[in-house]
Amino acid sequence: MAEQATLQTRMSTSGSQEWSTAKGRTATIINRIHAAKNHDELFFELKGELATLFEVEQLTLYAVDREKRELYSKYLLDPLDGVQEIRVPINDASISGYCARYGKIVNIADAYDATELATIHPRLSFDPSWDKRSGFRSRQMLAVPILVERKYLMGVLLLINKRGGDRFTVEEEGFASDIAETLGLALRNQSQLVQRRPSKFDYLIEQQLLTRQDLSSAMAEARRKRCEIETVLLDTYRVPKADLGQALAPRPLLRLPLLAL
Repeated sequence: MAEQATLQTRMSTSGSQEWSTAKGRTATIINRIHAAKNHDELFFELKGELATLFEVEQLTLYAVDREKRELYSKYLLDPLDGVQEIRVPINDASISGYCARYGKIVNIADAYDATELATIHPRLSFDPSWDKRSGFRSRQMLAVPILVERKYLMGVLLLINKRGGDRFTVEEEGFASDIAETLGLALRNQSQLVQRRPSKFDYLIEQQLLTRQDLSSAMAEARRKRCEIETVLLDTYRVPKADLGQALAPRPLLRLPLLAL
């Protein structure tokens, strides 16, 4: 596999036991990516494992919202605040947005170095608001486009703060690109499944109170909290009770003409 070939290059100076452990960890992550049922499993449940795999302090996985021309991700800083969403326009103004717009890898040694960012694009900048809110300090960044068939954008994989060294290497870029390719297939398959899966909550989608992705995320949140999805729809997504009741109301059976025997 490409992932293993790239990883072997990274680990060529390591012992066989370390290589075997890393290869096994990579295979496990790839299998879990393919097994994920929705975006939220990727956003939340695999985030830590991916950060360990890439040996970084932080990692953000963005999916694409084509209608709004934005990237979005989700995070949970405080359980009392619930799930929060990050949205980034796909344009030249941010590292992830630039990566998505041009489908190019962006490798930054210091996110706060305006001169370094300007060498990539004059409008490129780093928004420190997340650092200020979380108390985190971003340094190195590696943004990798998540593509299917090398042309269809599905999101961006953003690695933050390499645990050793000053900049991500070319080999690490290649390894991240291979994992991003796997993530792209998973995101595409999940999106297709959400689009064709019928649900008792289709009424809410028809009334534009939810998107199908909102519904998928609500289901995942209900599983994490071990509560009814109706509770999540009311509390987190602010679906009016009347509309929720209408969605849950029994639908009349379609009467079909009897066939003459």
